[in-house]
Amino acid sequence: MAIDYKASSEASRQALVQAGLTPSQSAVYEALIHYGPQKATRLAFLAGVPRTLSYKMLEELQELGLVVKKDEAGRVSLFTPAHPFKLKELAERRLEDARSAKQLVEEVLPALVRNFDSMLGSLPEAELYAQVAMYAGRAGLGDLSAQERLLMQKALTDLLETLQK
Repeated sequence: MAIDYKASSEASRQALVQAGLTPSQSAVYEALIHYGPQKATRLAFLAGVPRTLSYKMLEELQELGLVVKKDEAGRVSLFTPAHPFKLKELAERRLEDARSAKQLVEEVLPALVRNFDSMLGSLPEAELYAQVAMYAGRAGLGDLSAQERLLMQKALTDLLETLQK
């Protein structure tokens, strides 16, 4: 029976997940922080995760640099948590990856938009209209504000102009 280790606080668990850890990885890492170096079987029990899953979590945490595995000949491996400052490094690395991904998307976006617009222009008119739902009068707009109605009207006008080209 597992103890189902509880996070030291909900805020710390959310921070770990926001830093890129899964809830299971967070539970394993926090259990290591709380209980110190552990064998995988005992750690699974303490973290409240299935033993078979704990091996996968520990391997992933090692790849992230958050866990160190100590192997001694003839002994069961012992897992130790890395200093929590590693979490900040992980978050900074993920932020840089996200910035790089955003830059790449921005570079290819114009070509993607051109191709998308070209694809729309090559669709038969009946297929374009099949994707549009028609509503009549103010009742069709429901409880939209005046500003939302104007935005909707402009979007529909733009769509009609595109279709008529």
